Amino acid sequence: GLLGAAYVFGKQEHMAMTFLFDKLSENKQDKVRILYEVLIMLFALLVLVFGGWNMSQLSMGQLSSSLQIPMGYIYLALPLSGIITAMYNILNICEIIKKLSVDKNKKGLKTT
Repeated sequence: GLLGAAYVFGKQEHMAMTFLFDKLSENKQDKVRILYEVLIMLFALLVLVFGGWNMSQLSMGQLSSSLQIPMGYIYLALPLSGIITAMYNILNICEIIKKLSVDKNKKGLKTT
């Protein structure tokens, strides 16, 4: 489930309520998107990667009842999904910044 969530997040097809966001100007929307991406990246790195790694290490001694493998291997999905999410965050931020610079250049060309 977590790996699927990271994938959907990367495709930017996750569920969102945008009724307040839609009322902002396009420039402010881009700034809010960057803030949103940074906050999600912090969550992914702190909770999923750091916390998930600690959790997987703590549960290496516990065996899965059906597979008889350490539960820590199963919990490695947490840091892996956090890393994937953080990578998507970086890509999304770069895309937003690229869009902002293209928009800025278009505005500069129109005024001259």
